[in-house]
Amino acid sequence: MSKSVALVSVHYYPDYQGRNAKQIARLKKRIAVSRHVGVLNGSRDLTRDHPSDSGVEWVTHDNDGMEFGAYQRGLDTLLASSSPDWVIFLNDTIGTHDFLHEVGLRKLVHQIKHRASEVPVITGYVHLSEYSIELRGWYGCRWVRSHFFAINRAALSALGNQIRLRATDALIAGGSTEDTFFSAAVSQSLRGCLTSHLLRPELRSRWYRAARLTPDNCDLFARKARSLLHEFSITFRLGSLLSSTS
Repeated sequence: MSKSVALVSVHYYPDYQGRNAKQIARLKKRIAVSRHVGVLNGSRDLTRDHPSDSGVEWVTHDNDGMEFGAYQRGLDTLLASSSPDWVIFLNDTIGTHDFLHEVGLRKLVHQIKHRASEVPVITGYVHLSEYSIELRGWYGCRWVRSHFFAINRAALSALGNQIRLRATDALIAGGSTEDTFFSAAVSQSLRGCLTSHLLRPELRSRWYRAARLTPDNCDLFARKARSLLHEFSITFRLGSLLSSTS
């Protein structure tokens, strides 16, 4: 039996859309996408004329929760009327800051074709940490990156169809100093990971826009930190659920 595959794509920047559309077209040549929900996330200048497919169902979002808020908006729209076997999530940095590499596409095609439907699966590009990170009682040292990943119906069901948990946002207080940026509930391992990635521009492993906190940039970094927390959360939560039932 063939498996149904849906796509949720998130779009921020008008000048990214053309390049992103070419990557989506590559994806659709490899995988039969039965439904595509496109989320216009914030900008009024984004277009609904998507070169990759005239059948895109467009919805809008106000950028609350950044990409995971937009992903959740697209997923809710999708699940309101269908329940695909797999959902692929992709943001518009694909085509500008990164690409759908052939190895990743082959891996995704294999997972969709051969993994049993009742087994929860999340797949994508994996990032590793040198140490275990604790987030709200969930632990992990590897996670799937959020710019391109796929999750099957069993995994979504295990997560209650919630890939964004609003309570996680509160871990970032958002102040302009490191002591006021993180809430008291943030573990030392999580604080260390976010600090080295976002707030230490001298480190090689940092985000490309890493900088020391100031009153002018703390809102930007708070949004980015919350997005990373949701990236960790989806993998750590799923791992915790699977380990508790094994």
